[in-house]
Amino acid sequence: MLNAVKPWPQPNISIGMNEGHPGEVIEIQEIPVILKNFGSAQLWWGEKVAVLWEAFFDEKFDIPLDSDMLLNQLWQNCESFLAHQGVRHIYTYNRDPRFETDWYQSFLKQRGYQSVKQRPATVCKLMA
Repeated sequence: MLNAVKPWPQPNISIGMNEGHPGEVIEIQEIPVILKNFGSAQLWWGEKVAVLWEAFFDEKFDIPLDSDMLLNQLWQNCESFLAHQGVRHIYTYNRDPRFETDWYQSFLKQRGYQSVKQRPATVCKLMA
């Protein structure tokens, strides 16, 4: 399981009450960034074959379901991770109930996934 995270900086601001300058910011201290989960992906792999079971964003964040740019980045990161593990074939299901079927299949096709002959619901991407 991979988790997509969003940096969530937590600054600590000190406000001084100087005479003539009420509410003036006198100091800002950075607190380490908190990483908040906003999505996840489930990957299974062994040898040179992998299954990208699912990759999606958490519903509590206001991310449009058909946000191509963000979803492409999430999938790209998953594929890159798998490629670094030596994977050459990534399989996935050509439907996801979170997305409209035609849109999702078009998304997969644009990412280089192709139908698997004897498995009509399965698509595969060959990694370079």
